[in-house]
Amino acid sequence: MGSVNQRSWLLLNKFADKDLEALRKLMEDVLTTLGYEVQTAGDGAEAIVLFGNAKACGRGFDAVLLDLTVSGGMGGLEAAARLKELDSSVKLIVSSGYSDAPVLSDLRKYGFDDSIPKPWTVARVSEVVRREVLQLWRLDLISALLRCSDVPCPIDFRTIQVAPV
Repeated sequence: MGSVNQRSWLLLNKFADKDLEALRKLMEDVLTTLGYEVQTAGDGAEAIVLFGNAKACGRGFDAVLLDLTVSGGMGGLEAAARLKELDSSVKLIVSSGYSDAPVLSDLRKYGFDDSIPKPWTVARVSEVVRREVLQLWRLDLISALLRCSDVPCPIDFRTIQVAPV
């Protein structure tokens, strides 16, 4: 995980339509403005390579936003399973325009931490980013406190879930 001041997100979306490409760029710009380093991948296979390379360099991504369906490539569901194999603590957020997709009704079962339904709204994106960032900051704080403590703690704080705010 990055420091509080240098978090990074990986976006998986593949848009053929120029209007939708503008939405991807907007999402990238919003996260960049919030202080995040953002990389994008065209499909799940590319996301896995980027994620693995970053992890091998000791960096990694704090969160990955995955489109559930990617035309002509690996989608978010398959990519999520592989990303969790690489790092079980990574935050995975699914995005889909299919409101009846089983993944959206049982996120945890499929390895996702949150969702942003399409069409995206600024309010929903802000809500999810805020919730996930808040949880990461809390975990960073707990981790820092534990590093300063002489008492070993048997709790894996990376697995704690924070209630929505």
